[in-house]
Amino acid sequence: MNNIVIITAALLGALAIILGAFGAHAFKKILSPEKLDSFEVGVRYQMYAAITLLILGLNLSFEYQSERVAYYLITSGTLLFSLSIYFLSFAEYWKKI
Repeated sequence: MNNIVIITAALLGALAIILGAFGAHAFKKILSPEKLDSFEVGVRYQMYAAITLLILGLNLSFEYQSERVAYYLITSGTLLFSLSIYFLSFAEYWKKI
């Protein structure tokens, strides 16, 4: 389970870095400043979750159900929160297409 948590943390962190780079450069051309700010909030919280999962993966044994539940809740909450912000940020742009 530790490896799964660490891999999830690495994937979320790498994706946050990639999306943050796109937000700082490519998305500035297509998103309004307000939507870009919202997008950056999603990236920031995704990175917070990645760091939290990395700390948990390196320090917990995951032998208790509460530790596993924490992993599932953090991961699913991050996906729901960040993905919804990403979609809301691009909703206005997608309507123009």
